[in-house]
Amino acid sequence: GSNAVLTDLIHISRVGDIVSKDDKEFHIKYDWNGTKAMTLLSPSANQIVQQLIQAKDRYKLSTPSNSLSRSTAFRPSDVPGTLLNMAVLNLSASNHTLRISAYNLLVSLINSFSFHVSNTLVEAQDIAIPRNSQRFVKQISTELA
Repeated sequence: GSNAVLTDLIHISRVGDIVSKDDKEFHIKYDWNGTKAMTLLSPSANQIVQQLIQAKDRYKLSTPSNSLSRSTAFRPSDVPGTLLNMAVLNLSASNHTLRISAYNLLVSLINSFSFHVSNTLVEAQDIAIPRNSQRFVKQISTELA
């Protein structure tokens, strides 16, 4: 008989449970054309398990949460509302530049999407927007709602 080396590459997103049995043995469950399990033996089993768990955690952090990403997938009709939310929330920010940018975003959205507001809002470079602009924010929010 001949010896052969078989290498399966399994992406970390397909790895399910990683269970350490003892210092030399661990089990991995993964999804590859159905759920499968693999038992591995190594003198460094604990270190391998820790590395796999850390890799899995890093992968989860680098991708949006499944429940969050599926429930909040943007549709084209969501964009104006999301941008309005950003603009209104930042109108009372402590950073002056952010308040001006939020105001200009609000003006652009009102003009672009033909939202009706009783006040005439115009874009400005050097406008003074007070930090405590709650009355203005409430009025705009009420009119847009």
